[in-house]
Amino acid sequence: MRWHADLHEYDFEIKHIPGNTNIPADALSQPPGVDQGKTDNQRIVMIPPSCECAAITVDKLTNQFLWSIMALTHDHVTAGHPGQDETIRKTKEMYKWTGMNTWIGEYVKGCVVCQQNKNITHQKKTPLYGIMVPQGARPFQQIAMDLIMGLPPRNGKDTILTIVDHGCSRAAVFLPCSTNITGPGIAQLYLEHVYRWFGLPKKMISDWDPRFTSHFGKALLSKLGINQNLSMAFHPQTDGLSERKNQWVEQYLHLVMSLNPEDWTQWLDIASAVHNNRKNATTGLSPNQILLEYETTLIPSENPPSNNQMVEDRIKDIIKYQNEAIDALNKAAKGNRSIPEQYIVGNQVWLEGKHLKFPHQKTKLNPKRYGPFKIIKAISSVAYQLQLPPSWKIHPVFHMSLLLPYSETPSHSPNFS
Repeated sequence: MRWHADLHEYDFEIKHIPGNTNIPADALSQPPGVDQGKTDNQRIVMIPPSCECAAITVDKLTNQFLWSIMALTHDHVTAGHPGQDETIRKTKEMYKWTGMNTWIGEYVKGCVVCQQNKNITHQKKTPLYGIMVPQGARPFQQIAMDLIMGLPPRNGKDTILTIVDHGCSRAAVFLPCSTNITGPGIAQLYLEHVYRWFGLPKKMISDWDPRFTSHFGKALLSKLGINQNLSMAFHPQTDGLSERKNQWVEQYLHLVMSLNPEDWTQWLDIASAVHNNRKNATTGLSPNQILLEYETTLIPSENPPSNNQMVEDRIKDIIKYQNEAIDALNKAAKGNRSIPEQYIVGNQVWLEGKHLKFPHQKTKLNPKRYGPFKIIKAISSVAYQLQLPPSWKIHPVFHMSLLLPYSETPSHSPNFS
């Protein structure tokens, strides 16, 4: 073996190299002049002391100096308006001063750009607000109205108008209509199906959809002396009555006509009759019991009940049922009225922009909130009127779930001059 004879001419030591370390050499792992021993990394300084930069301790502070630091570590485009913790971390890389964590926290809290555009990851859940019923209220004197859209088109109808007796019986009327119905059209449906039995309402609760707020509709209600309780804009959360009735009729239509959903318009009259024969959990009575003293017959009976009571007794019973229903509704409403006021007149707030449509802007990159706007009137503990720009042609009253408090802290420079 010639190679064995050749190796005998040299003084060497055989060392085993594991396979996972026996890899091709590169300039970083095996620079020139460095062996493969165990001490080849000793006394090697990766960063020379001349290149190290320690944080500067600041003793004399002025607002202008601190604002200039924040302009670099928070406001600059290379910083991107980070949160409190990241701003503190970035600032500590260059500067340190007493109380800097608290000061930076206040600065970030008062930053108007962060307040207007950052996502709210922990939304507050706003409780429902119970609307009281006046004593002695008659059926359909206080009503709630809403629209259910997106139904399969049938004979030009693709929407359901729900009219609910909010103040006494909780009876409901479900009427087919079209999506492009106007204020006069809604008024005509009300005159045809409700007015003939119960007359005009004194109070109407609606979602301030444009169909309820057209100039004709407002003029008509004003001439008739109807006080619109349009308490909020953009489908407000009052006590959720309209929403619950919407859910009920949608569920009913799903159950009875799942095989032929296009025929939904033919079932709305039956849906109204079935709903008004159902016992209400709050009043303990069905709407028909409160309105008529009895539940209507929806299917034939072999032995129809005898009905020989005197008219005077029946009127007394009806009045009794109505008063008991009003007491029960008010008792339930009071349970939802203990909502502390979040804002007072004079406070400034942000208005959520998710429902605002501006023709000159694309919604995706619009500000998430607009303002700040001043509160000029507290409608209730959950509804507030804002001082909006005159060019905004929208109702100025909003539910508290659409408002966020505006913050301006001493640490942050004034946001608006």
